[in-house]
Amino acid sequence: MKKGLCAIWISLALVTSAYPSAASLQKKQRATRHFDFYFDPSIEPSISGLIARSESHRASILRDLGERELGRTRVIMTHDFDDFRTVQPRGFRALEWMAAVAFPSRNLVVIRADARLLPQIDQTFLHEFSHIALMRSFPRARLPHWFIEGFAELQAKEFSLEQMRQFLGHAVGGTLYPLAELDHRFPSHHRQVSLAYAQSSVFVAWLKRRGGTGGFRKLWAEMARGASFHFALQRAYGTTLDALETEWRRELTSLSSGYLFTGELALWGLIALLFVYVGWHSFRRRRHALSEIPHAGDEDDQEVVILRPH
Repeated sequence: MKKGLCAIWISLALVTSAYPSAASLQKKQRATRHFDFYFDPSIEPSISGLIARSESHRASILRDLGERELGRTRVIMTHDFDDFRTVQPRGFRALEWMAAVAFPSRNLVVIRADARLLPQIDQTFLHEFSHIALMRSFPRARLPHWFIEGFAELQAKEFSLEQMRQFLGHAVGGTLYPLAELDHRFPSHHRQVSLAYAQSSVFVAWLKRRGGTGGFRKLWAEMARGASFHFALQRAYGTTLDALETEWRRELTSLSSGYLFTGELALWGLIALLFVYVGWHSFRRRRHALSEIPHAGDEDDQEVVILRPH
Protein backbone atom coordinates (compact mmCIF):
# COMPACT_ATOMS: atom_id res chain seq x y z
CA MET A 1 0.00 0.00 0.00
CA LYS A 2 1.14 3.53 -0.69
CA LYS A 3 2.58 5.55 2.15
CA GLY A 4 0.04 7.77 3.82
CA LEU A 5 -2.94 5.56 3.04
CA CYS A 6 -4.78 3.50 5.61
CA ALA A 7 -4.05 -0.17 6.09
CA ILE A 8 -7.13 -2.31 6.55
CA TRP A 9 -7.37 -4.95 9.27
CA ILE A 10 -10.24 -7.17 10.12
CA SER A 11 -11.81 -8.12 13.43
CA LEU A 12 -14.97 -9.58 14.87
CA ALA A 13 -17.64 -7.55 16.64
CA LEU A 14 -20.89 -8.71 18.21
CA VAL A 15 -23.99 -6.86 17.08
CA THR A 16 -27.76 -6.89 17.19
CA SER A 17 -29.31 -5.91 13.88
CA ALA A 18 -32.43 -5.61 11.77
CA TYR A 19 -32.83 -4.51 8.18
CA PRO A 20 -31.45 -1.10 7.22
CA SER A 21 -33.68 1.90 7.63
CA ALA A 22 -35.73 3.09 4.69
CA ALA A 23 -33.35 6.03 4.29
CA SER A 24 -30.61 3.69 3.16
CA LEU A 25 -32.75 2.44 0.29
CA GLN A 26 -33.63 5.93 -0.96
CA LYS A 27 -30.16 6.26 -2.46
CA LYS A 28 -29.45 5.84 -6.13
CA GLN A 29 -29.42 2.20 -7.17
CA ARG A 30 -27.42 0.24 -9.72
CA ALA A 31 -27.87 -3.47 -10.19
CA THR A 32 -25.64 -6.20 -11.54
CA ARG A 33 -26.50 -9.87 -11.97
CA HIS A 34 -25.99 -10.67 -8.27
CA PHE A 35 -25.67 -7.29 -6.50
CA ASP A 36 -27.83 -4.28 -5.74
CA PHE A 37 -25.68 -1.21 -5.03
CA TYR A 38 -27.10 1.81 -3.17
CA PHE A 39 -25.14 5.05 -2.97
CA ASP A 40 -25.26 8.82 -2.93
CA PRO A 41 -25.04 10.14 -6.52
CA SER A 42 -22.07 12.31 -5.53
CA ILE A 43 -19.79 9.27 -5.20
CA GLU A 44 -20.96 7.41 -8.31
CA PRO A 45 -17.87 8.33 -10.40
CA SER A 46 -15.61 6.98 -7.64
CA ILE A 47 -17.35 3.63 -7.24
CA SER A 48 -18.40 2.88 -10.83
CA GLY A 49 -15.24 0.84 -11.35
CA LEU A 50 -15.96 -1.36 -8.34
CA ILE A 51 -19.55 -1.90 -9.50
CA ALA A 52 -18.27 -2.92 -12.94
CA ARG A 53 -15.78 -5.36 -11.35
CA SER A 54 -18.13 -6.75 -8.70
CA GLU A 55 -19.23 -9.78 -10.71
CA SER A 56 -15.64 -10.76 -11.54
CA HIS A 57 -14.75 -10.36 -7.85
CA ARG A 58 -17.65 -12.65 -6.95
CA ALA A 59 -16.55 -15.21 -9.54
CA SER A 60 -12.97 -15.23 -8.23
CA ILE A 61 -14.18 -16.06 -4.71
CA LEU A 62 -16.51 -18.80 -5.94
CA ARG A 63 -13.64 -20.40 -7.85
CA ASP A 64 -12.24 -21.34 -4.44
CA LEU A 65 -15.56 -21.84 -2.69
CA GLY A 66 -17.47 -23.58 -5.46
CA GLU A 67 -20.63 -22.35 -7.14
CA ARG A 68 -23.23 -21.49 -4.52
CA GLU A 69 -26.75 -20.12 -4.47
CA LEU A 70 -26.18 -17.01 -2.37
CA GLY A 71 -29.11 -14.87 -3.42
CA ARG A 72 -28.79 -11.17 -4.22
CA THR A 73 -26.39 -9.19 -2.08
CA ARG A 74 -27.18 -5.60 -1.15
CA VAL A 75 -24.17 -3.28 -0.98
CA ILE A 76 -24.67 0.18 0.55
CA MET A 77 -21.81 2.58 -0.28
CA THR A 78 -21.50 5.65 1.94
CA HIS A 79 -19.59 8.88 1.33
CA ASP A 80 -18.52 9.66 4.91
CA PHE A 81 -18.81 8.37 8.47
CA ASP A 82 -22.06 10.22 9.20
CA ASP A 83 -23.66 8.55 6.18
CA PHE A 84 -22.13 5.20 7.19
CA ARG A 85 -23.60 5.54 10.67
CA THR A 86 -27.05 6.61 9.42
CA VAL A 87 -27.67 3.68 7.08
CA GLN A 88 -26.75 0.92 9.53
CA PRO A 89 -29.40 -1.64 10.50
CA ARG A 90 -31.35 -0.73 13.61
CA GLY A 91 -29.53 -1.76 16.76
CA PHE A 92 -26.04 -1.60 15.24
CA ARG A 93 -23.79 1.19 16.52
CA ALA A 94 -21.17 2.18 13.93
CA LEU A 95 -17.83 3.33 15.33
CA GLU A 96 -15.33 5.74 13.80
CA TRP A 97 -12.69 3.07 13.19
CA MET A 98 -14.99 0.93 11.04
CA ALA A 99 -14.52 0.93 7.26
CA ALA A 100 -17.16 -1.68 6.40
CA VAL A 101 -19.45 -4.25 7.93
CA ALA A 102 -21.01 -7.42 6.55
CA PHE A 103 -24.21 -9.05 7.78
CA PRO A 104 -24.11 -12.57 6.25
CA SER A 105 -27.53 -13.68 7.48
CA ARG A 106 -29.05 -10.61 5.80
CA ASN A 107 -26.87 -10.73 2.67
CA LEU A 108 -25.87 -7.13 3.30
CA VAL A 109 -22.58 -5.20 3.13
CA VAL A 110 -22.14 -1.56 4.13
CA ILE A 111 -18.89 0.09 2.96
CA ARG A 112 -17.42 3.52 3.57
CA ALA A 113 -16.22 5.11 0.34
CA ASP A 114 -14.39 8.04 1.94
CA ALA A 115 -11.70 9.56 -0.28
CA ARG A 116 -8.89 8.08 1.82
CA LEU A 117 -10.43 4.59 1.64
CA LEU A 118 -11.07 4.50 -2.11
CA PRO A 119 -7.61 3.05 -2.97
CA GLN A 120 -8.56 -0.06 -0.94
CA ILE A 121 -12.21 -0.24 -1.96
CA ASP A 122 -11.81 -3.40 -4.08
CA GLN A 123 -9.91 -5.17 -1.29
CA THR A 124 -12.57 -4.15 1.21
CA PHE A 125 -15.33 -5.44 -1.06
CA LEU A 126 -13.52 -8.75 -1.71
CA HIS A 127 -12.87 -9.29 1.98
CA GLU A 128 -16.43 -8.53 3.07
CA PHE A 129 -18.10 -10.45 0.27
CA SER A 130 -15.91 -13.47 1.05
CA HIS A 131 -17.52 -13.45 4.51
CA ILE A 132 -20.96 -13.29 2.93
CA ALA A 133 -20.16 -16.15 0.55
CA LEU A 134 -18.46 -18.42 3.10
CA MET A 135 -20.94 -17.95 5.92
CA ARG A 136 -24.04 -18.13 3.72
CA SER A 137 -22.71 -21.32 2.13
CA PHE A 138 -22.39 -22.98 5.54
CA PRO A 139 -24.76 -21.09 7.85
CA ARG A 140 -24.80 -23.81 10.52
CA ALA A 141 -21.06 -24.43 10.60
CA ARG A 142 -18.98 -23.12 13.50
CA LEU A 143 -15.92 -21.99 11.59
CA PRO A 144 -12.72 -20.99 13.42
CA HIS A 145 -12.08 -17.26 13.37
CA TRP A 146 -8.61 -17.81 11.89
CA PHE A 147 -10.16 -19.70 8.95
CA ILE A 148 -12.87 -17.10 8.27
CA GLU A 149 -10.33 -14.27 8.26
CA GLY A 150 -7.55 -16.21 6.55
CA PHE A 151 -9.87 -17.17 3.71
CA ALA A 152 -11.00 -13.54 3.35
CA GLU A 153 -7.46 -12.19 3.34
CA LEU A 154 -6.49 -14.79 0.75
CA GLN A 155 -9.33 -13.63 -1.51
CA ALA A 156 -8.58 -9.93 -1.04
CA LYS A 157 -4.78 -10.39 -1.15
CA GLU A 158 -4.46 -8.00 1.78
CA PHE A 159 -0.74 -8.39 2.35
CA SER A 160 1.50 -5.54 3.45
CA LEU A 161 5.27 -5.38 3.83
CA GLU A 162 4.85 -4.71 7.53
CA GLN A 163 2.69 -7.82 7.92
CA MET A 164 5.26 -9.93 6.11
CA ARG A 165 8.16 -8.53 8.11
CA GLN A 166 6.32 -9.13 11.36
CA PHE A 167 5.21 -12.62 10.37
CA LEU A 168 8.72 -13.65 9.36
CA GLY A 169 10.19 -12.41 12.63
CA HIS A 170 7.73 -14.44 14.68
CA ALA A 171 8.07 -17.49 12.44
CA VAL A 172 11.87 -17.47 12.84
CA GLY A 173 11.59 -16.79 16.57
CA GLY A 174 9.04 -19.53 17.13
CA THR A 175 6.51 -17.11 18.63
CA LEU A 176 3.53 -17.49 16.31
CA TYR A 177 0.14 -17.94 17.93
CA PRO A 178 -1.16 -21.47 18.47
CA LEU A 179 -4.14 -21.66 16.13
CA ALA A 180 -6.34 -22.71 19.04
CA GLU A 181 -5.85 -19.23 20.53
CA LEU A 182 -7.33 -17.72 17.37
CA ASP A 183 -10.43 -19.92 17.19
CA HIS A 184 -12.88 -17.43 18.67
CA ARG A 185 -11.31 -13.97 18.50
CA PHE A 186 -8.21 -12.04 17.56
CA PRO A 187 -6.16 -9.82 19.87
CA SER A 188 -7.13 -6.16 20.07
CA HIS A 189 -3.74 -4.41 19.96
CA HIS A 190 -2.87 -3.47 16.38
CA ARG A 191 0.50 -5.28 16.31
CA GLN A 192 -0.96 -8.49 17.70
CA VAL A 193 -4.00 -8.37 15.43
CA SER A 194 -1.74 -7.71 12.44
CA LEU A 195 0.22 -10.87 13.22
CA ALA A 196 -3.00 -12.86 13.72
CA TYR A 197 -4.25 -11.90 10.27
CA ALA A 198 -0.92 -12.55 8.60
CA GLN A 199 -0.59 -15.94 10.28
CA SER A 200 -4.16 -16.92 9.41
CA SER A 201 -3.80 -15.97 5.75
CA VAL A 202 -0.49 -17.82 5.36
CA PHE A 203 -1.85 -20.96 7.01
CA VAL A 204 -5.05 -20.96 4.91
CA ALA A 205 -2.90 -20.42 1.79
CA TRP A 206 -0.76 -23.38 2.84
CA LEU A 207 -3.86 -25.53 3.35
CA LYS A 208 -5.02 -24.63 -0.13
CA ARG A 209 -1.69 -25.60 -1.65
CA ARG A 210 -1.27 -28.79 0.40
CA GLY A 211 -4.72 -30.04 -0.54
CA GLY A 212 -4.23 -29.34 -4.22
CA THR A 213 -7.28 -28.89 -6.39
CA GLY A 214 -9.34 -31.27 -4.29
CA GLY A 215 -8.52 -30.14 -0.74
CA PHE A 216 -10.96 -27.29 -0.33
CA ARG A 217 -13.51 -29.07 -2.53
CA LYS A 218 -13.54 -32.05 -0.15
CA LEU A 219 -13.71 -29.72 2.85
CA TRP A 220 -16.75 -27.91 1.45
CA ALA A 221 -18.43 -31.22 0.53
CA GLU A 222 -18.04 -32.62 4.05
CA MET A 223 -19.38 -29.44 5.65
CA ALA A 224 -22.28 -29.38 3.20
CA ARG A 225 -23.18 -32.84 4.52
CA GLY A 226 -23.30 -31.43 8.04
CA ALA A 227 -19.84 -32.35 9.32
CA SER A 228 -18.13 -30.05 11.81
CA PHE A 229 -15.22 -28.01 10.49
CA HIS A 230 -12.59 -30.08 12.32
CA PHE A 231 -14.08 -33.40 11.23
CA ALA A 232 -14.47 -32.15 7.65
CA LEU A 233 -10.86 -30.97 7.62
CA GLN A 234 -9.64 -34.36 8.85
CA ARG A 235 -11.67 -36.17 6.18
CA ALA A 236 -10.41 -33.81 3.46
CA TYR A 237 -6.73 -33.90 4.43
CA GLY A 238 -6.43 -37.32 6.03
CA THR A 239 -5.04 -35.98 9.29
CA THR A 240 -5.96 -33.75 12.21
CA LEU A 241 -5.68 -29.98 12.42
CA ASP A 242 -3.02 -30.34 15.12
CA ALA A 243 -0.93 -32.54 12.81
CA LEU A 244 -1.38 -30.08 9.93
CA GLU A 245 -0.31 -27.17 12.11
CA THR A 246 2.80 -29.07 13.25
CA GLU A 247 3.68 -29.88 9.64
CA TRP A 248 3.20 -26.23 8.61
CA ARG A 249 5.40 -24.93 11.41
CA ARG A 250 8.11 -27.41 10.45
CA GLU A 251 8.08 -26.12 6.89
CA LEU A 252 8.25 -22.51 8.07
CA THR A 253 11.55 -23.06 9.86
CA SER A 254 13.34 -23.68 6.57
CA LEU A 255 12.06 -20.48 4.90
CA SER A 256 12.24 -22.37 1.64
CA SER A 257 8.68 -23.65 1.31
CA GLY A 258 7.51 -23.37 -2.27
CA TYR A 259 4.07 -22.12 -1.30
CA LEU A 260 5.62 -18.73 -0.51
CA PHE A 261 6.51 -18.24 -4.15
CA THR A 262 3.81 -19.80 -6.28
CA GLY A 263 0.86 -18.49 -8.22
CA GLU A 264 -1.59 -16.21 -6.50
CA LEU A 265 0.53 -16.28 -3.33
CA ALA A 266 3.59 -14.75 -4.98
CA LEU A 267 3.39 -11.67 -2.79
CA TRP A 268 4.38 -13.82 0.15
CA GLY A 269 7.66 -14.43 -1.65
CA LEU A 270 8.63 -10.95 -0.53
CA ILE A 271 9.00 -12.42 2.93
CA ALA A 272 12.29 -13.91 1.78
CA LEU A 273 13.51 -10.50 0.62
CA LEU A 274 12.84 -9.16 4.07
CA PHE A 275 14.72 -11.99 5.76
CA VAL A 276 18.09 -10.26 5.58
CA TYR A 277 16.57 -7.15 7.12
CA VAL A 278 14.90 -9.05 9.91
CA GLY A 279 17.82 -11.44 10.40
CA TRP A 280 17.55 -14.13 12.98
CA HIS A 281 16.32 -11.76 15.66
CA SER A 282 13.67 -13.51 17.71
CA PHE A 283 10.61 -11.72 18.95
CA ARG A 284 10.69 -13.21 22.47
CA ARG A 285 8.36 -10.81 24.22
CA ARG A 286 5.39 -12.37 25.86
CA ARG A 287 2.21 -11.81 23.87
CA HIS A 288 -0.58 -9.77 25.41
CA ALA A 289 -3.54 -11.82 26.50
CA LEU A 290 -6.27 -12.06 23.89
CA SER A 291 -9.06 -9.61 24.54
CA GLU A 292 -12.26 -8.70 22.78
CA ILE A 293 -12.65 -5.93 20.25
CA PRO A 294 -15.14 -3.34 21.57
CA HIS A 295 -18.70 -4.60 21.15
CA ALA A 296 -21.37 -2.80 19.17
CA GLY A 297 -24.12 -5.07 20.43
CA ASP A 298 -24.57 -8.48 22.00
CA GLU A 299 -26.16 -11.11 19.77
CA ASP A 300 -25.25 -11.88 16.16
CA ASP A 301 -21.67 -12.35 14.99
CA GLN A 302 -20.79 -9.94 12.18
CA GLU A 303 -17.57 -9.11 10.38
CA VAL A 304 -16.26 -5.58 10.76
CA VAL A 305 -13.38 -4.03 8.86
CA ILE A 306 -11.24 -1.92 11.18
CA LEU A 307 -8.94 0.78 10.00
CA ARG A 308 -5.81 2.11 11.58
CA PRO A 309 -3.19 4.64 10.41
CA HIS A 310 -0.49 3.21 8.13
